[in-house]
Amino acid sequence: MLANIAVGLLETASIAKGIEASDAMCKMASVKLARAGVIARGKYMILITGPVGEVESSLRAGRQMLGKDLIDEVLIRNVHSQVLETLDKRVPVKEMDALGIIETKDAIAAVRAADAAAKAAAVSLIET
Repeated sequence: MLANIAVGLLETASIAKGIEASDAMCKMASVKLARAGVIARGKYMILITGPVGEVESSLRAGRQMLGKDLIDEVLIRNVHSQVLETLDKRVPVKEMDALGIIETKDAIAAVRAADAAAKAAAVSLIET
């Protein structure tokens, strides 16, 4: 099921600038800060959700704050509802017939892959 919600992610090379950017992003627009935190050595990820226009405005504020410390960004419009549920909490795993694993080098690629998988097949997303 598709949600009428967008997801925006920024990945930054500075933890301190990432914290500043997440603050600026939340002050700029009516978005939910779904996750923010350290993801690797010195890298910080900011994940927001909300209406497309609000997420676009928020990402713009984050980009301006980060400048050269911005590594990557993504805006996914009409994100699959399973992606939102998985990002909000860990989904309990029940019995399964098969397990597929998505392995990526960065968080943004993982969210893109999860959205594509949920839209393409009858799968359940889990986070380990």
